[in-house]
Amino acid sequence: MKFLRTLKALMLLTPFRIVGYGFLLWLAPFAVSCAAFPLRQAMPPLFESIMAVTVTLCVTVLAVRHFRRLNERFVMEGVNAGITWVVMSIALDIPIFLGPIGMSAGQYFADVALTYLIYPVVTIGMGLCLKSRTSQRPV
Repeated sequence: MKFLRTLKALMLLTPFRIVGYGFLLWLAPFAVSCAAFPLRQAMPPLFESIMAVTVTLCVTVLAVRHFRRLNERFVMEGVNAGITWVVMSIALDIPIFLGPIGMSAGQYFADVALTYLIYPVVTIGMGLCLKSRTSQRPV
């Protein structure tokens, strides 16, 4: 119980929250890709669409949760979260995809890692939107 309270307290701090969300952001799409893996051979376009929607949904949900606790530095936080999440996802993927799955580095970066660029697109976009809303003055 004390561990859970400590974990919850750490998640209130931005760096720990970004790392925690980064792990979830890697885990959820990875789980979906494992469940949908038979489609990769049978119906590749459907598999790719499912994965793009999953990644976009996950990053959007977690970015909203992340930005909800912020009052300033929205764009910088968007850059920081987006880049951190890309780096974390690639770092967690490489031992699996280049190891047991047997992809080459070129295949991995062209097929899987490129999709992770959705993360900073969403987080920076949200940061810019929040910045523009907070900088507007009521008439």
